[in-house]
Amino acid sequence: MSDEELERIMRKKLLKYMRMIELSKRKAEEEKRIKEKKEKILRGILTEKAYDYLLNLRKSQAKVAEQVENIVLYLFLNDQLTEKLTEIDLMYLKRKLTGETGRIYVKSKEGTFLLSDFLRRSN
Repeated sequence: MSDEELERIMRKKLLKYMRMIELSKRKAEEEKRIKEKKEKILRGILTEKAYDYLLNLRKSQAKVAEQVENIVLYLFLNDQLTEKLTEIDLMYLKRKLTGETGRIYVKSKEGTFLLSDFLRRSN
């Protein structure tokens, strides 16, 4: 191979890498722009306590928080929200998504029991 061919190949590869870097920069900028827009919408449709709850949920359960965000954004985009969502609304969505059910605990001298277990025990 001649020096000219090597130089041409090197330039071609360099251009390819430069295009890849530019594409990744554009993609990162677009993702950042979308994230900022999403945050702005969420701040507008959630109460302050609800937004704080969502931030804490992101730290502890990121996937669940993302699902909650998607539901809230879907409701907003389809004009199904008439007022700001509260912390309790987000808790309700989280519980529905994770399949959590309400549990009542009874404290006694022997310890803490689920209500159903406590009632079975005392019969």
